[in-house]
Amino acid sequence: MLTYACLTALVPGKKQPAIRVQIVRTWMSPFGLIRPNTCMVFGDEKGSMIEATLPWGVVLPV
Repeated sequence: MLTYACLTALVPGKKQPAIRVQIVRTWMSPFGLIRPNTCMVFGDEKGSMIEATLPWGVVLPV
């Protein structure tokens, strides 16, 4: 059985175990760039949320 870590347990720059999140919201953010970035808000089962910005060219699964 796979154990998932919570968002609050993540440490930037360290390889982390698997996490299970739900995509709460996505939007395109140009911020003056030629190609817009994709911004996302993720949430876990404990209610923690985190925002992530994916650079242009990263393909999201449909």
